[in-house]
Order: sequence, then C-alpha cells, then structure tokens
Amino acid sequence: MLCKLAWPSAFFVRLVNTTHPKFAAVESFFRDVVDPVVQEAGFTRIEIGTDKSEHAFMNVAIFDSLHFSSLAIVDVTGERPNCFVELGYALGTGNRVLVTAEEGTKLPFDQEMIPCHFWKSDAATDARKQAFVQFWEKNINRPPIVKST
Repeated sequence: MLCKLAWPSAFFVRLVNTTHPKFAAVESFFRDVVDPVVQEAGFTRIEIGTDKSEHAFMNVAIFDSLHFSSLAIVDVTGERPNCFVELGYALGTGNRVLVTAEEGTKLPFDQEMIPCHFWKSDAATDARKQAFVQFWEKNINRPPIVKST
C-alpha cells in the first residue's frame, strides 16, 4: 500500500523560452541543482513544457498544478511577467514557496521582502547545490503570507 502513495510534488516556475539569453543559465540551475535537491527531499517535479502533461491547455496545466502542488519553486531570472503572475498565485495558495533568481536579477518592489535565493551561474555545481540546500533548509517551513482560518 505504501508503494502506491504519491510523493509530494514540487512545481517549477521558470524561464522556458529557449531563445531567451538567460535560458541556458536557468536550465543548468534546474537540471544540475534543483532537480537533484528536489528528488533527495522526496518530491517529484512538475515542469510544464518539459514533463508530460494530462491537460489540454498549458495555462490550465500551470494553475492546476500550482494549486495542488506541495511546493512551488519559482525562479524569476529574466524577469518574465508570467513567472510573477505564477509566483503571486503560488503565494496565495498557502503552499510552500521558494523563490530563486540568478545573481544580478532585479526584484520588483513587492517581491523584495520575500526571501530569494540568488544563485551564481559561474559557481561550481557542488557549491550551487550546497547554497540551495542551505536556503531550502532555512526557508522551506516558513508560514504562508496569509494564514487560512
């Protein structure tokens, strides 16, 4: 019976446009750092555009997956408006949210007070993983912005 239980899911909000100048750095961060850390923590990943989807439309898949995931990892590198919308939705669900961005990313005013892990694209993979794990351990159990009654 225990083998049939689903692992908690981590939804990835990130730059997926392969023509964007920051795509390679974001892709490396997620494949080399986030994927192994998420797996080691016992989560399965959900990444729209990369993983198989059971939804007819991408927007439905995004918000449905965000709503029901146990964790959202939101990377705002490239300052993409859709990522900010998805961050806002994730924060409103009351689920756990970890925010990341490449070092040098300018955060918008309302997001500046939310803890953000600034990763370095030129650092060694082991150092990037260690830094992300430390951020994860420090922030994974923060309460939601608004507690439900």
